[in-house]
Amino acid sequence: MNGTSIVRLELLEFFESNPHAWETADDLARKIGRDPGSVQEALDGLRELGILSAHGAHPPHRYRYQPPCRPEAGQVDHDHL
Repeated sequence: MNGTSIVRLELLEFFESNPHAWETADDLARKIGRDPGSVQEALDGLRELGILSAHGAHPPHRYRYQPPCRPEAGQVDHDHL
């Protein structure tokens, strides 16, 4: 597992534990004890995957967990067949 993957996992753990958090890359770097550059790279990847959303017109952006939408049990999601 490379360094970015580890930071991504740590960020996912943070947001799973704090689902309503709105944090900047610098704030997150301090909270998980990582370099701000590696945190920014991981955040960008998670945003591209649709796991996080970024807010703010100009940097520094604030990031927020965006849980996946799941159809209720027993329902078929025809758009993703």
